[in-house]
Amino acid sequence: MPDVPKDEPFATQLRRVREARDISRSVLSHRTGSVGDPGISPSGIEALERNPDRRPTDQTILILGEALDPDPGEFPAYDLARARALFSESASGFDTAWRNLKRLRGSFDV
Repeated sequence: MPDVPKDEPFATQLRRVREARDISRSVLSHRTGSVGDPGISPSGIEALERNPDRRPTDQTILILGEALDPDPGEFPAYDLARARALFSESASGFDTAWRNLKRLRGSFDV
């Protein structure tokens, strides 16, 4: 895996990971439909790739990441969205988010 710049815009990350898998926007769109309901249209994926200032929601990033199945560190926006979801009451539920927070806090109690 090539070194990924830490400040690479989301649009560039998405296009780089999709192209590394040699899949079209249409194929990625179809894969997102298997992950999230209703998925992300090819034109929606194109809009995300063409606008470096556009920042999708974590839910959108999670759907794209799951559809692309990147290696750890290959798609930093996905890695961060997954980390945030661990502590998100709306994404994980209160009990799970609280348990994850307690585990994290315990890992720092030395």
